[in-house]
Amino acid sequence: MAYLRLLLLREDVLRTTGELARREVLHPESEGPGHGPDPELSEELEGLLRRIESLRSKLGIGHRPLRPQDVPLDPEGLISEAEGKVSELEERIGEVEAKREELSKREEDLIYQVRAYELLEELNLELSEEPRYVDVAVGRLPRAQADGIEDYVGDLTCAWDVKPVGRDEAVVVLVGQRGTSDALSGLRFAPVELRKGITSEELELERWRIREELADVAEEVEHLREEWGERLCFWEEAVRANLR
Repeated sequence: MAYLRLLLLREDVLRTTGELARREVLHPESEGPGHGPDPELSEELEGLLRRIESLRSKLGIGHRPLRPQDVPLDPEGLISEAEGKVSELEERIGEVEAKREELSKREEDLIYQVRAYELLEELNLELSEEPRYVDVAVGRLPRAQADGIEDYVGDLTCAWDVKPVGRDEAVVVLVGQRGTSDALSGLRFAPVELRKGITSEELELERWRIREELADVAEEVEHLREEWGERLCFWEEAVRANLR
């Protein structure tokens, strides 16, 4: 270990010290007042780095290393520059994610409604009003359990049909005497909410409108990626350099 005194032109200071920091050959003295790194500042930088990394991950932005001369060694200035912008982006991404989650949930519900109505139409069942003398249970359950419905209904007078949804789920329609639907309590059966006076085709159209909205959300994410990608990568690299 050797102590060096460097005499540099003012315009070369950031470039030179940045290069030394990136090569990890600068080591702050741990003895004497003012020589150690500020623990509060380091903690603030580490928190900022985690937030930046999270945003970059959510936007699907790849790592982009910077040239040493482009990295400023100014932790206070870096925090001042990035903190507010990072909070702004977190809020925007939070809104986009909430919208995407809400639309995805609506689409998932519609998929099961469409399959349920298709099954009802195939069975020529009309649910324009509440059946008075029979039970009609319409819902979703794991496909692995769909094959075992007969074991649960036992000797009850009833009929049912199943329609697969994806790889692991299915929609079931069960019709029988009053109390028949209670036999499904032993299964992971979740009722599908049905809307009266609507067809599977109308529900399918509604689903496509939701998919168009999801495409708009994906486009919004792409715009955020283009708008913020370079800045996030710069801030991430700069924070790392200032933490060394």
